[in-house]
Amino acid sequence: MGLSISGSCPSVTFEIDGAVANGQVALLYAFGTGSFAIPNGYPCAGTILGLDNSVTLGLRQSANAAGTLTLPTNVPAGACGQVYLQALDLTSCGYSNVVLLQ
Repeated sequence: MGLSISGSCPSVTFEIDGAVANGQVALLYAFGTGSFAIPNGYPCAGTILGLDNSVTLGLRQSANAAGTLTLPTNVPAGACGQVYLQALDLTSCGYSNVVLLQ
């Protein structure tokens, strides 16, 4: 999977590709990088993310038939340069690169 951000913060577009067609994708964020293991009781338990333990679910949405998801949004200005993002495919448990929101 791949995650990229286009636009100028705080008005950005998140672009996720390589997800399972029509599958659920979670966009996660944290205030640092690390190796957070998703705990039991959650989808993809045991998967090691590239985010630290401040990880939070930003949103959960379906990819399209091509396995892509495009999300134009406005983020809080204080998040720019401070928040890291990673996408997680909830069907395959594959994950994207970690990206700094800027």
